[in-house]
Amino acid sequence: MKYPLSEQVFIDKWLSVLENPDDGDREFASALAKALNSAYYEGLETGKAGTQYDK
Repeated sequence: MKYPLSEQVFIDKWLSVLENPDDGDREFASALAKALNSAYYEGLETGKAGTQYDK
């Protein structure tokens, strides 16, 4: 991933492909976008520090 996701754009696109999206679908899409952005920023900080993951 080269840049963080726009959470609202991601949610809108996610819901647009579902036949009958509900609040659970919206919550899932939001949680997924947040997790992806968190991973992005973690990787960005790790890259800036010049370290590698040991896990």
